Amino acid sequence: MHKLSKQHYYIVGLFVPSCALLAGGYLYDIITSETPCLLCNLQRVILGLIAITSLFSLRIPLDRVIKGLAIFGILVSLRHIYIVLFPLASTTCLPFAFVLQTPGTHFASTLLVWLSSIGRSCSEDVSIITYLLVPMLMTYYLYILLRFKEKAMLLQF
Repeated sequence: MHKLSKQHYYIVGLFVPSCALLAGGYLYDIITSETPCLLCNLQRVILGLIAITSLFSLRIPLDRVIKGLAIFGILVSLRHIYIVLFPLASTTCLPFAFVLQTPGTHFASTLLVWLSSIGRSCSEDVSIITYLLVPMLMTYYLYILLRFKEKAMLLQF
């Protein structure tokens, strides 16, 4: 058994897989000519933020930020899986109704309406590979959370 240092963990355990998943998502879109939905784009933003944050974490501790992004990624993945499995039961990609009806949230509601107009509808038919990609992303976010459980941030193989 050998241990990877904290720096190696951030590069090998977070940066490289996040970039590989991002590249795979864009390559998938090019090959299938599918337009990503809002949740697909949101998943990609989360992956990009994890990759960037992991590089900054080499110098300053941003472990809580990475854990928060992973938790947010899990929540988005769960919503994404729900919509893929039950497309007729959902009317929008994200449940915006509570934000749109809250007083004093004009900017947030405008932003959410704009975001919902990007890409295709989340409940449109998708290829069979999407049924595999979304749970794979959720597994990756769970991997991040489990690895951060170790206080010393060291991996043992």
